[in-house]
Amino acid sequence: MMEHARKQPRRHREGAAQRAKRQPGDHRLPMPRAAALRLTRIVRWVVLLSVSFLLWPSPAQAAEVAVLLDGNVPQYREAQAAAKAVLPDAPALDVNAPDLKAQLERIAANAGVILAIGHKAMTLAQGSGATVVFCMVLGPSASTAKNVTGLRLEVEPSLQLSLIKRVHPTARRLGMIFDSRTFGSYAQAATQAASAQGITLVTRPVSDGKEVRAALADIAGSIDGLWLVPDPALVNIEIFNFLLVSTLERKIALFGFFADFTRRGALASIAPDYSEIGKQAAKLAAELSEKPPAARLPLPAAIASPGGLTINAKTARQLGIELSDEVQASAKQVVR
Repeated sequence: MMEHARKQPRRHREGAAQRAKRQPGDHRLPMPRAAALRLTRIVRWVVLLSVSFLLWPSPAQAAEVAVLLDGNVPQYREAQAAAKAVLPDAPALDVNAPDLKAQLERIAANAGVILAIGHKAMTLAQGSGATVVFCMVLGPSASTAKNVTGLRLEVEPSLQLSLIKRVHPTARRLGMIFDSRTFGSYAQAATQAASAQGITLVTRPVSDGKEVRAALADIAGSIDGLWLVPDPALVNIEIFNFLLVSTLERKIALFGFFADFTRRGALASIAPDYSEIGKQAAKLAAELSEKPPAARLPLPAAIASPGGLTINAKTARQLGIELSDEVQASAKQVVR
């Protein structure tokens, strides 16, 4: 009997020893050796992968974006409200805040981005050294500093012309009166865009509003419409009222750059879309904030703003212009 026990294979003896170690009520089955080795390998791989994920470099966090504006201007607030939908966590800073300089310097020191709404905000933000995205600023006043980009307030001339043609399909010659000191490059771009769309642009440069009346008298007999340059310094309310009366008397279509011009009697206006401007500027600021400062340069060139069409149907009837259902449906507002 003893000899038989001595001759038992080793694995049988080990199995018996393991069974002897079990506690009463322990019904676990012994794990085969091969399965145990596989489990060990799996555990090792899990541990290695976990450590790898912990050591893997995480993507850089986006830098802070702050919005700077004069909250007393309704149009700026409209752009800011749209920007907030894109940048919900961006703090809003007021240009008149007593501690503004310190706030801007902190943002610049942390490689942040400032979304500046309006000319004053752009100027203050630029001086901080931070990356600046501006909007609601006319092109001639926009900064060209290397740390500044954004959206010029004026709508792209080619877009304006395409909408003008839809409102007044038979127009072939448009007049443009502009200040050559500030809007010379704009008039040049408009001339090129008009030529590409089969329209002749008849331009007259002036140096101030006093010369507008004579300029209109000079070109009125050779144009189908008058296209106002988005220059509030030249086209104030007094000049606009003169141009409105003079063009209606001569059956010349008047195209403005504010929706209020349309409500006052202009045939149509292509005005900046403040909400869309705010959205686009916020998206650009967010994109730049995701890059380290060195990778942001050179900043993209400033672009024109998106615009919306408004039409005055009463003026169209006065001028004998038939508005298509399509163009009326595409307008943001039709004054009837």
